[in-house]
Formats: sequence, C-alpha cells, structure tokens
Amino acid sequence: MTIQDFPMDRSTPSQRQVMEYVRKQQQTRERGMVWWTGGVRAGKSFGSCIAMMEHQRHRQGKQYMVLAYTAGQAINVFGTAMETIAAEMGFTTKLSRGAANPRLVVQDTGNEFLFRGADKAGRDKAIQGLTLDGLIVDEVPNLYRDTVHQAEARVSGIGGLRIYTSNKTSPYHWTTKYYVNRIKDNQIEGLLVDCVMQDNPHIDPDFLAERSAEFTGNTLTRFVNNEYALDFAPIYRPVIGRHDEADLCMGLWTIINSHHLGNEVIMGELYPDKVQVCQALTLPHEQNIEIPHESMVLLNGAQTLMARSLRRGGFSVRGYQDGFQVNRMNLLIQACTKELLWVDLDAVGLMEAVNSYHLPGNYEYPCMLAFEALAHLVRPYVS
Repeated sequence: MTIQDFPMDRSTPSQRQVMEYVRKQQQTRERGMVWWTGGVRAGKSFGSCIAMMEHQRHRQGKQYMVLAYTAGQAINVFGTAMETIAAEMGFTTKLSRGAANPRLVVQDTGNEFLFRGADKAGRDKAIQGLTLDGLIVDEVPNLYRDTVHQAEARVSGIGGLRIYTSNKTSPYHWTTKYYVNRIKDNQIEGLLVDCVMQDNPHIDPDFLAERSAEFTGNTLTRFVNNEYALDFAPIYRPVIGRHDEADLCMGLWTIINSHHLGNEVIMGELYPDKVQVCQALTLPHEQNIEIPHESMVLLNGAQTLMARSLRRGGFSVRGYQDGFQVNRMNLLIQACTKELLWVDLDAVGLMEAVNSYHLPGNYEYPCMLAFEALAHLVRPYVS
C-alpha cells in the first residue's frame, strides 16, 4: 500500500493534505517542510508517521529521526504507530527500545528511524554528525531550541522532509517567529496545516463531547478549538502609551540583565508619579551597550566587570538579584494596578513578555528578569 492508497475514509482532512504534499515532493525530489498545528487527538502524530513511512519507501539504507520531549515519548507514541503503519503498508520492521540507541528498522529498505529526546540542554551534542533524510519534531515549542536546530541541520539528504507538530503557540514565541511567520512570508518553503479533534474519525464522539463539556476557558480554546490562549491573564498590566510631555522628568535609568544568550537592555525615564519604559533591546555579548551618561544603571550579579567600568565612568550603578522574589513581584503588580508603570510601544521585547507569559519564574524570554527589576524603581511610589 502506498500513500495514495491509504484509506481516505480513515484519514483526516489535514492528513490527506500532508499526504498530497509528500506525494508531490517525492515526485520532484525537492526538500519539504510541514508545520502541523492542532488540538489534542487531532491526528498530527499518526499522520506524521504515515507521511514519513511513505517518504522512506524509495530510499535504501537511510536514517530518519523522531525528536520529542523524551526519547521514551518518541518510542511510545511514534515507534508504536510506525510499526502499525509499516505493517499495513507491507513492510517488516524491528523496534528496539534500548536506552542506548532506540530505533525502528524497516528491514525491507534498510532505513532506520532514531528516537531522541530534547528535554535538557546539551542533547544536541548526542546527534552531531548524523546524516538524515527525514525528521519529525513533536511539540516543537516544548523542546530545547539548540537540539531542534542541530537535528534539522542533519537533514541533508536529497529531497529531505521535515514535519513539525505543535499546539497553537503564542505569536511572540520563537517558533512562531522563526518558522510560521517566515513560511507565511515565503522566506521558508513549507506547508502550514491546521487540524482539530473534530476532524479525526477515530475519536469516539462521546470522548469529544466529554472534553468539550469538561474543558473550559483557555483550555477549551487551545486543546479543542486549536487557538492560542494563556492559561491565565498576564500577571503584568502596564499602561501602554506615552507619558504627558508636560511631566517633569526626574532622571533616566537603564536596566541590564546578562545571561548566556546576551544582554537584555531596558531604558526609560523617571517621573514624580510613574516609571516610563521607552526601549527594550536584546543584544549579543559582543555588542556595545550605549547608555546615556546621566542614566542610573541597574545590573544583575553577572555584570561585576561592567559595574566597575561604569562606576569609573561616573555612572550611578546599583545591583539587583536575579530570579523571582515575592516582595519585588508584589511591588510590580501593585505598580501595574495603580498605573504607575507605563510602556512605550517601541519597547517590543517587554510587550512580548507581558503578552506571552504570566507565571513568575517562567523565563522563556530573559527580559522578564529585567522587567521584574523595575520594582526597584517603582518602590517609592507604592505604599
């Protein structure tokens, strides 16, 4: 059985769309990419296995990879599905679950599917040097970025295919910017596919009814309706806009948070009754940070050398501690509630953090740390 012969009455609309894409890609031997979003039980994982099993049909002795949060998850979800699909297509397979090198070998073609995890930093080192003809990445936003990039850099075979699955993610998340937006803008050649649970003919209608009745709010929005939503509203509610030009500016300030990716730099102005955020930048370590000379500077603990240099240059330098502290968080929440914190639309980095993340300590965007340091500035205004 080939992908064209796969029973249409048992496949979902999104699966058929991907099947057609892979069929054409196989004919032209062009490189392909599928970004597949959908709610729970919508058929993304099973459909990815069908497409990739067909992709390997006309290849001999090639390697593929399934990258998930853990290798065990990749084996249990994709390995089992691939066994079933391969048998229906007439292939003989052998699934090895060993911790050292878990893989599924298609004995008819000699192709093998490696199962790997990306739940920890450093997993990318274990997949260096591989040459792949295909890659499935499951729930991309949950994985370490370095490992995802290392895996996709391995897909160098002619007509290589990548399939990435995900729930709908924040418009500010790196995966949306890096993949989805660039595919939409034709900067990356790829196919965008959406699907919902209701499309899947294998789902018990009672299960769908239960989930639709039991899920509420943002959970229903994300996992049944396939639309992005936060679990809760953002914890920060700053005022968006520009201060009154007639206000008396009491001074300038700059906050710098240093981390392994670079420096988060936030600049603003102090007023008698508010703190204004005017700019938010992410800069690589090697790029110089231009700070207004009259600015008061707040630095995190990783910036001791910079602190000495700035003090010698005549800056007023203060430190703040990295990480979540309840007293500073409460101050910042109060400042937002009392409209003491104002943010310019130009401070894009902060607006992304505000609109994307709500839980203290969830620092997907490192500028959240620098954002919390603003509590030092609003303290005089909050009783």
